[in-house]
Amino acid sequence: MVPALLLLVTQASAKDALREVLTHYQSLETFATTIHHEDSSGLYPGKYVQSLKWKKGGHFELKVTKPASNATRTAPDFYADGKQVTKLAAGVATTDPLETRPNFSPGWEVAGGPILSSLQRTETLKMLLEPPAGFSTEYRWGTIDKFDGQPVRDAVLVWKAGEMENEIHLYLAKSAPQLVAISFRSSDGKTKGQMVYRDQQENPKLPDTLGQAPKRG
Repeated sequence: MVPALLLLVTQASAKDALREVLTHYQSLETFATTIHHEDSSGLYPGKYVQSLKWKKGGHFELKVTKPASNATRTAPDFYADGKQVTKLAAGVATTDPLETRPNFSPGWEVAGGPILSSLQRTETLKMLLEPPAGFSTEYRWGTIDKFDGQPVRDAVLVWKAGEMENEIHLYLAKSAPQLVAISFRSSDGKTKGQMVYRDQQENPKLPDTLGQAPKRG
């Protein structure tokens, strides 16, 4: 990165920097990454790993490659074919429309996090940057400069809804338009949960059959 561009990145507000990163993902044709979870949500608790492969047009696979061993609920596998999403959990397949609705995040979006929200241009992504009535967001730069072994910019989001207030740290790569990880912190600064994106691949070659649920018979 040239020094002048690096200076612009450094001077950008946390919200603008996050918007720039998420917008970059929307420019991709295909994308792949592994997602390492550690109590990243109440929907799918525990420590587990997923593989995400995505192709423009709403075709993606979000599959568990290392399940949680001590969680009460296990994250399922998701297959999206551009129109609907098939969820495979405990040998049972269910299908829902791919399109998301306001103020609701489906399981695949909860597990895939902001990167998948950005790739799919969901309503949740819009809420993250422009909250609806009754919600408010505050962005600022945090003090953490290294996460998961790499230099980062710590974009802190304080999300408020009534009496509820959550602090979310979105770690942006120091010199690339990438979201490295997310962590949720308690008031005493301890990490309550995190989601880490590793081995990110932009525009990899992916099969035309991506997102087709496996046939069962």
